[in-house]
Amino acid sequence: MTEHSAEESYSRQYIMTCICGGKKYVRVNVPVGHPLFGKAVPCVCQRDEEEAERAARLQRLSGISHAQRDAWRFDTFDPALSSPRNDETRKAMAGILEDCRRYARTRNGWLVLSGRVGSGKTHLAYAIGVEALNAKVPTYANTVGELLNTLRAGYSDGSYQVLFDLVQGAELLVLDDLGAERETDWAAEVLYMIINHRYANRLPLVVTTNFNPLQPGGNADERIISRLTEGARTGHGWSRVLTLPCGDYRARAERRAA
Repeated sequence: MTEHSAEESYSRQYIMTCICGGKKYVRVNVPVGHPLFGKAVPCVCQRDEEEAERAARLQRLSGISHAQRDAWRFDTFDPALSSPRNDETRKAMAGILEDCRRYARTRNGWLVLSGRVGSGKTHLAYAIGVEALNAKVPTYANTVGELLNTLRAGYSDGSYQVLFDLVQGAELLVLDDLGAERETDWAAEVLYMIINHRYANRLPLVVTTNFNPLQPGGNADERIISRLTEGARTGHGWSRVLTLPCGDYRARAERRAA
């Protein structure tokens, strides 16, 4: 779960209805010496307002446009378009589609979608993000490369730390195309800090990548691969890796839409 200050944690535990009379903050009845004695605690209306503002800002930063929210949905993903076009591939992709739908409902643990270029993994990952956005869950979804570019630009205007904290603590984080970014020590460290924070705080994460993190030779920091694959080999861990057994989904989908 997301980390909260002592004031917000108290508010979330004890203040369930608006009691501030429009002031947005209240002082709680605690004894002298209590950590919150004399401090202003956010009312539920203030929490809701802050959450809405945070979700809106993440949406603006996110790589999911309104047009893409219409296109990248589960009901626009057709397993029958996967290549090679046979029953085995279709059934496998239908099962993966259902796994992604299930994850979108629970957002429990981590989900890693591994597959060739054009296999449909981005569509499925963003569909999970769209489901969360439609449920008003603060979500950041973008390619790893665009995320790093956004953070890098934050050094110039002083927004880096605010942006970093927003992404790191988003209720759902979708990172597309891990391993395709330009490799630098800075990029590896930033990604590790984000992923390790979410690992330590058990925050949901969806990742797509062209390499199989369960096999050697993946184009990513070893620390990141270790986090992404915890328990994936046994099927009883925090992370689950789904390997899409196909290619050319995107080309077929584009031809059908034309």
